[in-house]
Amino acid sequence: MKNISEKLSIGFKRLGLYNELGIGLFFVSEKEMYSDNYELWFHLEKGEMFGVTAIFFRETIGGRLVPQVYIYDYTIKPISNINELTDIHRKIWTSGDIPIVCIFTSTHIKILDTSCPIEKTAEGNFVPAYLIDNLSFVGKVHQMYNEHFFTKIKTGTYWDDESVIVSFKKSSYDLFIEHLKKIIHEFVAKSEVDEHVAQKLIIQSILIKYLEERVDPFGNRVFPNDYFNKYSASTCFCDILRQGLALDFFKDLNDNHFNGGIFSWDKAEELQLKKCNFEYLADALDGKTDGNNQYLLGFWKLYSFEYIPIELISRLYEEFLIKEVQKTKDGATYTPFHLTKLLINEISLLILLVDRVFF
Repeated sequence: MKNISEKLSIGFKRLGLYNELGIGLFFVSEKEMYSDNYELWFHLEKGEMFGVTAIFFRETIGGRLVPQVYIYDYTIKPISNINELTDIHRKIWTSGDIPIVCIFTSTHIKILDTSCPIEKTAEGNFVPAYLIDNLSFVGKVHQMYNEHFFTKIKTGTYWDDESVIVSFKKSSYDLFIEHLKKIIHEFVAKSEVDEHVAQKLIIQSILIKYLEERVDPFGNRVFPNDYFNKYSASTCFCDILRQGLALDFFKDLNDNHFNGGIFSWDKAEELQLKKCNFEYLADALDGKTDGNNQYLLGFWKLYSFEYIPIELISRLYEEFLIKEVQKTKDGATYTPFHLTKLLINEISLLILLVDRVFF
């Protein structure tokens, strides 16, 4: 059993976690102890990517462990500021896997609802969405978060409780699609391009933002830090958009870096793009707001592009671009999103296993 701080031990007992050590609760730092349980090891490895201290699992019928709660230990090292918690919430909500995060400090427990996005204050700042802001280690226990809290999560009865506030109607997937449709509509109105061209441009731009912010465990990026400089001294993709160099950039990617024509444009589409004003799209991708402080633009700040699951990019292509292909190709069929996500998880697990066995 891992040696934990006295404060963290008190917090675990407060929520009925202490007896779950090694059963439903596993520490990320001890993942190599479970190298013979590849699925558990995979989830702990993934949690480590988010800086998680421990993960609480629920066992499903068939014996599979499904991660339910990410746990962070701040009992010794204090939280620097609210932005640190906001960043944690943003990353985990974006990934779309974990509905609850518990932050243990030296005196309190903070419980975040990561089934919904971070919240915007009246002052325009973003903060975490709390289920409980400060649950004290001492005193009266909140009725929703007593010593049976994790027992209820483990058995699944927690989600059946009518008093539970957690809602899965604001998932990163669904909200992304909802707002993307609005942004496409707005961009068409502002730029006077065909809807299909707007959809294609915006989906490709999201993929580029994903690649731009993605960093591997060794700090390497798809686009090196100076990659954008050759486009009139741009520092990022949004700079390229604002300078009207999007077509040059797409052509470079298509001809020299990506096969399959993913960034290709035909002549008719190019003519429309040459007439576009990309300022609105660049502001949207930057998370900026216009003079009226519209939420439609600011919603991008809810996301951490680096942690957007690749299957969401696949869903965007299916939602907005493949439908155009379906109109001309009778009989075409496409994998439902929930099956795509399952396949991605299984393939990711397989890749990790091969890496561990052969390398």
